Amino acid sequence: YVMMQTGESAQRINSGRSTGIGADGKFRFDGLQPGFYRVSAHYNDGKTLLVSRTLEWQLENSEIANVELVLTPGVELTGTLKMEGEAAEAAAPKRTVKLEPASGYSMVGQGTTGGEVDRDGAFRIGNIVPGKYRVKVEPLPENAYVKTLEIDGAAMTNGIADLSKAARGASAKVTIGRNGAQISGRVLDSNGERMPSNLVMIFLARDAEDIPLLGNGTTQASPDGKYTVKAVVPGKYRLFALNAFEI
Repeated sequence: YVMMQTGESAQRINSGRSTGIGADGKFRFDGLQPGFYRVSAHYNDGKTLLVSRTLEWQLENSEIANVELVLTPGVELTGTLKMEGEAAEAAAPKRTVKLEPASGYSMVGQGTTGGEVDRDGAFRIGNIVPGKYRVKVEPLPENAYVKTLEIDGAAMTNGIADLSKAARGASAKVTIGRNGAQISGRVLDSNGERMPSNLVMIFLARDAEDIPLLGNGTTQASPDGKYTVKAVVPGKYRLFALNAFEI
């Protein structure tokens, strides 16, 4: 089948649909509105996973024809994990490097996946659907964070691994910093009183594209309005709260 996602931009995907493929290998989507589109082909019989590279367009009013999607085995990511301030011979807990869809909106087959880190800091993750992923490591000490991330020697920003153009495999180098910031406080209403809502979401974002469309924000406030955001990557942010029942 062929999967299509659409939205305002690559970071603002808000819907998706799929279509089957004819015996001649052809597919078609009709009635498309102007916007951003992402298309890929998938095959999964329970044993074998085949995916195509993801193609992206900003569609105005023109037709896109003769799109060619080639099915290949999923991408393999191998790499190393380094913890700053942790001695090489120290007994470290068993850790896992995880990949979560960066947009928060998963394509079929693109859910969270991961690989265990061995004693030498090496890890391997196989059968990855090409795309962009947020790299996370678990477990980590309090306020530890992904400090640097390199994919095939190129520095990535905001801990996002871009595997959308990877042919068969890629190499990663992940460095964990231990001095992340911590922000805590309390959310009050316009009268300085505790918020009556039981679902107050706290957002910490570098820019508008860093605000997730799905989920409950960066964290949630407790019933008394208190919140804590841990392991914040050093930098400049905007911080705001939202009453989920009054969006």
